[in-house]
Amino acid sequence: MHMKSTHAPDSGAQSVTGSTKRHIASRLQKAIRYATHLVNLLQEKDRSGASAQSVWEAQAYQQSLRGAMAFEKRSWEQCLLSYSESRLLYTALAQSAGTKQDDLFKDLLSSMIDPSMRYAAYQLKLPRTISLESIVARYVPRSDNTSVADALASNSELLQEPGAAAKKSVTGKSEDVPKTITWRSRTVNLEDATTAQALASVSAAEAKLASFLAANQDSDRRAKAAAYDDILILSQDAVDATKTAIDELTAEGVPQGDPRMQSLQITRTAVNYNLVEWRIGRNRVLCGEQD
Repeated sequence: MHMKSTHAPDSGAQSVTGSTKRHIASRLQKAIRYATHLVNLLQEKDRSGASAQSVWEAQAYQQSLRGAMAFEKRSWEQCLLSYSESRLLYTALAQSAGTKQDDLFKDLLSSMIDPSMRYAAYQLKLPRTISLESIVARYVPRSDNTSVADALASNSELLQEPGAAAKKSVTGKSEDVPKTITWRSRTVNLEDATTAQALASVSAAEAKLASFLAANQDSDRRAKAAAYDDILILSQDAVDATKTAIDELTAEGVPQGDPRMQSLQITRTAVNYNLVEWRIGRNRVLCGEQD
């Protein structure tokens, strides 16, 4: 991965040459052999004494290497199969680990696995509106896979598809993922699944905030302002998700006149204005009666 990063377009170095590609493939193949050997050793739990989480982590790493190899070979379906298994196991580990390791696993997903899965899905012409969770649910191998079976047994929601089913919100209740967004007189489709999920969370946080303010009208202004934290964080997530979707389409060479790009630009305007409105609302609360 370091060799690829040093040849990335934004690093100023030359692009990856044929000899470098062969060297990367050779190193990946060697790493896969070592990782497979480690997984086999850990799976003999009576001899290794390894916990289920240790096996999951080793297997997640092994499959991430297999996914990287498939990516180099441009074998897009195999890439999604391997990365889907790795993502599911890393997600299970993140949910069962402490805060420090949780951040580590999330960094692994956001920096390497998720972008590679998105690119492979694009190459397979899967719609951008399909979330990564839905891709994992479609591609993760379930047969003869003890680690995946154990992870699903520990948390049955790992394969939940947010676009098709209700999704847990910050309030602990179910929320529906929106399919459109309206900005002034324009209503457009939400072209990115991550943005749609972020907006669903914002709607749930808005209801939670309204309930808190209605029930605590006599509270200190600082307590009221603190209640805005969730909706500000989630609104920023929606802004970031929309910008990422636009950047990805731009990198793919999609013109500004494309309907998907236009829908995303309107979505970006709407979510940015919403974020500004919530910041102003919090600041007005801090001003108190002098506002």
